[in-house]
Amino acid sequence: MAATLSLASAPATLLPLAERKRMLSSSRLKITLTAFIALLLAALCTFVILLVTHIFHWLTPSIRQDLGWKVAQGAAEVAEHAELGMLLEDGPVIRDSFEHYATDSDVQAIVVTDAQGKVLALQGELPGPSESFFRGPERKLNVSGSFISSWSSRSVEGALIGRVAMIASTARLEAGENLRQRLLWLTFGAGLFGLALSFSFVTLYVGPVLRVTGRAFEALERAAQDMVQKQRLEKELEIGARIQTCLLPDAIDIPGLEVAARMTPASEVGGDYYDVFPAPGGGAFIGIGDVAGHGLTSGLVMLMVQSVVGALGRRYPDAAPRDIVSALNTVLYDNIRHRLHNKEHVTFTLFRYFRDGRLRFAGAHEELVVYRKRTRRIELVQTPGTWLGAMKDVSKFTTDSELQLEHGDLLVLYTDGVTEAMNSERQQFGLERLTELVKANAEMPAEQLCNLIHGEVLDFCNQTADDDVTLLIARYREV
Repeated sequence: MAATLSLASAPATLLPLAERKRMLSSSRLKITLTAFIALLLAALCTFVILLVTHIFHWLTPSIRQDLGWKVAQGAAEVAEHAELGMLLEDGPVIRDSFEHYATDSDVQAIVVTDAQGKVLALQGELPGPSESFFRGPERKLNVSGSFISSWSSRSVEGALIGRVAMIASTARLEAGENLRQRLLWLTFGAGLFGLALSFSFVTLYVGPVLRVTGRAFEALERAAQDMVQKQRLEKELEIGARIQTCLLPDAIDIPGLEVAARMTPASEVGGDYYDVFPAPGGGAFIGIGDVAGHGLTSGLVMLMVQSVVGALGRRYPDAAPRDIVSALNTVLYDNIRHRLHNKEHVTFTLFRYFRDGRLRFAGAHEELVVYRKRTRRIELVQTPGTWLGAMKDVSKFTTDSELQLEHGDLLVLYTDGVTEAMNSERQQFGLERLTELVKANAEMPAEQLCNLIHGEVLDFCNQTADDDVTLLIARYREV
């Protein structure tokens, strides 16, 4: 009796291996495990179904309200912005006011009419006659099975000059309902499949093996993800390094100019740009710029700048800098905004150097630092213009300016990484320090002076610049 009690009360861990196998393979354990998994799957599926139903019941009114607000507000905004076009009955001017909604997937159509109902401008495809969208009170929502619309009018000095109707498709609501149905069916199917699979696993006694295997696979998956992430970063850095190498000229040999340049990126791929190349027929083109930010995207934009400027400068050596800058902006605007889907901009100045020391330049960048050898004084020259890539057309803001260099004069170009470099006390290097260094060491060869200033900037910020540090120095020499 005592022996029996002793065995019955012994810990399970002390049971022989054969006994443990028998217990794991018993029908009672199979039924218990199967029932537990079935209840767990049923509870999980029920929770998912209730959650999905609740989410979509909450989202549907919000989406409908959002569409209603969008068409009511949109019609009023378009009416306000299209006022001049309505007065002139100018379709293209009116259509310019549609630009904000041109890429909105909800907006199905926008129609603008004059006071008599004549259509002045139309975007998209109307789901019915235009006059049907101006029924009812102004700014009231007209709800149909497939669209929601609203209209607004515009008056000048009490006289009605036009009306705007905006129509939004309810396809987003229909897509949401279809997605909900698919999610519910998918949850139901996943529950049945999981139940069948779990029953098979229990029947085949692979539960313990699966747990061990699952942990192993989780570790392998994490290791694989880490490897993929590492390879992706290494590939990005490799591509960035190649871009950086392609952008910078290997050697600079321009008749009449002693040129030296240095650039240190804040990260592996910089956002600064400079280039110097001879122009067919004499002289050269010099460019310097700064893409907002740094990283692979900035490197791509730099490559665009280098490619466009290099191609246009070599193909049209007599072109005015302002024309090349305007053409460059057109390319950058399309690529940055529409293809990279980015909102970055570029500060950029392009110089056309002539052998007689003339510099014709266009584009907005940092002030030019010019050291005059004859007077031993520093001149700061503004670069009028605007950022590139921020607006579609900059031609009306871009003008050519001229600068005449005399024998021995120095031209110093730089990016904001030089003047805005900060020390540990959050003090900036500043333009004054830069000009003092140039003035004090103006007789140095361009290469030595460039290295000196570049080193001073990095020492000032303890070799940890927050932005790319780029410097280009050119000394003019007469024949």
